[in-house]
This record gives sequence, C-alpha cells and structure tokens, in this order.
Amino acid sequence: MVVGSSPNGATGPYAGRTLIILNPAAGQDDVGRLRRLIGGAFAARGASFDLAETRHAGHATTLAREAVALGYRAVCVVGGDGTLAEAATGLAGTDTPLAVIPRGTANQVAHNLHIPTELEAAVDVAIHGRPIPMDLGRIDGRAFALVAGAGYDAAVLAA
Repeated sequence: MVVGSSPNGATGPYAGRTLIILNPAAGQDDVGRLRRLIGGAFAARGASFDLAETRHAGHATTLAREAVALGYRAVCVVGGDGTLAEAATGLAGTDTPLAVIPRGTANQVAHNLHIPTELEAAVDVAIHGRPIPMDLGRIDGRAFALVAGAGYDAAVLAA
C-alpha cells in the first residue's frame, strides 16, 4: 500500500508521516499532558505522525535510524540538545529532515536555529518549515551540533 511520498523520495505507508521522538525525561512538562498537546497540535494541522518515547540513552539514535529505514518524511525531536544529538546521529548522511520541539534545559541548538520554544509555534516550524543543511561534528560515531567536551568539561556536564 503506497500512502504517499516524502521529501527524501521514500514511498510507502510511512512516507507522509513524521516520527515524533519524545524524551520523557527532558524539561519540566507532565509527559501525559505533553503527549496530548503535541498530538493535538499535529492533528489540528492535518499532519500524520507516530510518537515514540525514548527509554534509555542512545534510544533516539535507534528510533531515528528506524524512521529512515521505514521511509518517514521527517523525524521530530521533543527534548533537549542531547536528544537532538542522538537523533542527528541516526539521521546523519540521510535525506530525512530533523525537526525540533525544544523541551530541554538549555535548548541551545533550537535557539541558534531560531526555532521557537513555544509549543504551537515549534510545531508549525516542524510541519511547515523548510529543511536547511546543518554541520555536525562526530566523535566515536556520535554526532554533535554545538560543542564536544572532554575531561573536566564533560564531568561538569554529566553532573
């Protein structure tokens, strides 16, 4: 069954859909309420989606890779810079766009890209925004969009 095609050229049942990857540990939102708000915002705009929650570190990378393999039109991260970096790791080198609904502590990548922090406005960008190329760094197979730290810097961030 071919439902549509996506900007990355994929066809199939997921081609017109967005995979939303939600990090339930990011931010201060009630996860159940956040799920309902995001689902309602996508549905109100007529945008088809599936929602998956991360369960552990690195899970967003796995989910993003699966989204590419299934032919989703885009991946949308709901979380912070760490979740975004994990999803970017799974999408790097593909034509599948990455959208962001900022819900982390700092949301620096979203800020740098001028993505609104207000949920409805961020959903508008996720659905109607124009994909732009983004430079990523890579260390040991993991992507990063801002900076990479080691030693004391990494220890401070981990704490």
